[in-house]
Amino acid sequence: MTNQDNKIKYISYARLSKQELKRNQLGLENQQELINNFVRSRGGEIYKSFQEFKSAKDLKRDQLAKALSYLKDPNTYLVVYKIDRLSRDLQDLLLLIRSYKYKILFVELGDHQVENKSQEFYFQLMGAIAQNERDLISQRTKLGIKKYREKHNNKWGNPKGYNMDLAREQAIKARQLKAIEKREQAINIYIALKALNKSNVYIVNELNKLNIKTPNNTNYTTNNIRLLERVIKIKDQLDQI
Repeated sequence: MTNQDNKIKYISYARLSKQELKRNQLGLENQQELINNFVRSRGGEIYKSFQEFKSAKDLKRDQLAKALSYLKDPNTYLVVYKIDRLSRDLQDLLLLIRSYKYKILFVELGDHQVENKSQEFYFQLMGAIAQNERDLISQRTKLGIKKYREKHNNKWGNPKGYNMDLAREQAIKARQLKAIEKREQAINIYIALKALNKSNVYIVNELNKLNIKTPNNTNYTTNNIRLLERVIKIKDQLDQI
């Protein structure tokens, strides 16, 4: 086998959903540039690039499948800019990195790449955050649709269509949604860390390091974690009904 045969090959994958494109999220070209810089810093170069405009709701993506097919070669690695560019589902993320023997690199992880099962902690933490962001996007979309419908069905009120009661109700719902978002974000991280047998004190420290606040916008304490555990227990009971 020649030295050329032993050389590591890097495959890049960049993704952007149509909704993200409308919100001016980091474009495919920018993702590609950051990936290129990352690979060059490792003394390599991109062998082949794949890009697509697709949602990350599942793994059924043509360009992703083509990119992953190259990982059959033991000397080939897939490089993605951020974890959420690959998937926003924690279980899908873990399935991918384990199935492909940790040959998927993420620019955002820098020197903290996941190379074996013992190094999955930080990856699971970031994956939980990505999954939480997906859930929040869904919630915001539903709320936006509801507000739009309420606005355009409002045929009464003043000539400009402004309804004070409706505005007040929407403000309350927005605050409630924000509180739910904060709690769900903490729950996802709690579950990910508990799966790694981390203590409540450890979880409190990690939540505060990540600047994740309680629904009341305060730092987490062990008392808050106990409240989270009650919420999780109630949700589990409701799911079984």
